[in-house]
Amino acid sequence: MSASNQKKIRKEKAEAYMTERQRTEAKERKKLKIYTATFWIVLALCVSILVGAIVSNPIKNVIYKNTDAMTIGNHTLSAVDVNYFYIDAINNYVKQYQNYIQYILDVKKPLDAQTADKETGKTWADTFVEMAENNIKSTYALYDLAVENGHKLTEDEQKEVDTMFKNIDTYAKYYGFKNVNDYLRNVYGNGATIESYRAYYEISAMADSYYTAYADSLEYDADALRAYEKDKPYEYNSYTYATYYLAAAKFREGGTKNDKGEITYSDEEKKAAIEAAEKVANELASGEYADIEAFNKAIKALKINEGIESAKCTENDAVLYTKVNEMFQEWLKDGARKEGDLKVIASESGSGDSKVINGYYVIRFGSVNENKFNLKDVRHVLIGFKGGKYNSTTGQTTYSDAEKKAAKVEAEKLLSEWEKGAKTEDSFADMAAQHSTDPGSKGKGGLYEKVAPKQMVEAFDKWCYDAERKVGDYGLVETEYGYHIMYFVGDSDTTYRDFMISNAIKAKDLEEWHKNLVDTAVLKELNMKHVKTDLVLSTR
Repeated sequence: MSASNQKKIRKEKAEAYMTERQRTEAKERKKLKIYTATFWIVLALCVSILVGAIVSNPIKNVIYKNTDAMTIGNHTLSAVDVNYFYIDAINNYVKQYQNYIQYILDVKKPLDAQTADKETGKTWADTFVEMAENNIKSTYALYDLAVENGHKLTEDEQKEVDTMFKNIDTYAKYYGFKNVNDYLRNVYGNGATIESYRAYYEISAMADSYYTAYADSLEYDADALRAYEKDKPYEYNSYTYATYYLAAAKFREGGTKNDKGEITYSDEEKKAAIEAAEKVANELASGEYADIEAFNKAIKALKINEGIESAKCTENDAVLYTKVNEMFQEWLKDGARKEGDLKVIASESGSGDSKVINGYYVIRFGSVNENKFNLKDVRHVLIGFKGGKYNSTTGQTTYSDAEKKAAKVEAEKLLSEWEKGAKTEDSFADMAAQHSTDPGSKGKGGLYEKVAPKQMVEAFDKWCYDAERKVGDYGLVETEYGYHIMYFVGDSDTTYRDFMISNAIKAKDLEEWHKNLVDTAVLKELNMKHVKTDLVLSTR
């Protein structure tokens, strides 16, 4: 894997602390594994590939367990230990690109017989070994720090590990194996056992937990936030704007039709079309439009072909600068920009002498929001839907009307009982601690602090950010997970802008910290011949 790809992966790992945490809270799920040290780890139930329907080989089991494949710091890893990391690296990759993995890899050819990088000659087996080794460096560096600092798994994290191994026998039977060891050997190869897999899993869990705790410990004062945003204040703004696209192809005239009915255009005809599109774009941008309706009226009044005449421009919802099309960013971020300003921007492809103009955008400025509003603090009691039908293809669970109604009845009953009582935040917290099915907030009395816009699922988010919302408001909200009894605690003391800036600094600091851990870790390969580099993803 190239250095640039490695840099990208490291950056994604650090940034994922924010995105995964937000996604977790949005879905009211248990805290997800953070994409850092052990982001390759795959739960048994989520297996994407098997190393082969093998029959356990007692001799190979002993050899694999007793072959020292590598050392990492003061730790010595057997071939079995390395295979855990290696196979999970492959599983994670396959899972990530499962919809088009067949276009990336030859699933019927050994990984060590497929070239992944033509420049270096690295095979896909080399690539996955490198991924596994980077993960090994990171995992053991974090694990050693956790041990050194006396870090322990949280109660919820320990419960997650215990639940995993309490149910692993069920997973094995689900996949048709008579016992767990047979199942593990079919996933990871000879030598795998429940004891060694648990050790691997617990070390990985400890590394994840320490990373999370370290990330949570990073805090930044107002001076640090202002210093970080000083040269790029626009990055934390949101913009509303409207665009209308005039494709040059729509203005082409003439052309030569062949026997198949296909029309080709000369360079002169293409040039004339580009000039015609530009002329109309400039005419449209020369007008003054009080609002979007007036802008759309002018668009409809264009006397050009039907494909363009029927088009309509609508204004975007507020879009974060980093999410704005790069073609528009430079113009939008200008501090002098005011509502109604118009600009023609060419849409180009290619570069240098091969650069081609495809058409022109007419963009109208709406507004800028500095996002200095406060985040929200809210409590909730989730009464999750029970039962349901799981779709293994989509990964979604659907619930019947009766199942949904049952959850609603239960939620309404709890809400009614709370209303008859003290109706305080404390009594609401007690209700959440006793009845909520959301493990992410139950232990905190249903509390979610600093809830950012669109961080939660849509109905939950809309309730929190209702313009009329007041402290002490409560109500019932349905989402895809069940019914939520809501209680509005109030505005957080953190603004959305500062939340984003703090996350950006944290992502940068985590990336640098984590990169240093990996770069300074000392890994030595010993005997790697039992690592499954000749793995074939599919034997069908």
